[in-house]
Amino acid sequence: MTELYEYTRLPPRLAVTCPVCGAEARFLSRAGTFLPVRLAADVDADGRAPLSWDGTLSCPPCGVSCAHRLNWPADAFYRVEHRGAVLWAHDRAMMADILRYLEAGARRDAVRKSSDRFVNLVLIPSPFLTAKARDPVARKIRARLSTSPPR
Repeated sequence: MTELYEYTRLPPRLAVTCPVCGAEARFLSRAGTFLPVRLAADVDADGRAPLSWDGTLSCPPCGVSCAHRLNWPADAFYRVEHRGAVLWAHDRAMMADILRYLEAGARRDAVRKSSDRFVNLVLIPSPFLTAKARDPVARKIRARLSTSPPR
């Protein structure tokens, strides 16, 4: 999940890092639809509508609310790094699913099949799934989940 891979449709609501206070903020896409949004009103010279990553950011802890151009996955609040690669999640629930999947070991298949985020779990890059990476990555995910209480 260091890259967007083939899964290029991000949900319209994402957990992002507040640029002011660093807490978990909410991002909502400009059109309220999956990202990136194709803006028909802004057709370029070739007759193609550009892709838009624009939306609004609101941060309950510090009260900031502003227009924001999403830089995904750099803006992701739920992201962990391991050996130069980044594992990201759309929101807290997705990161919790990733944690359950990593910790499942031999039961990974059952966890994946029972998850609403089946597609996302399939796309986790293999370096995060190795036995050697499991404990340090799970520790980092638990630390990230502990920094923001469930809503």
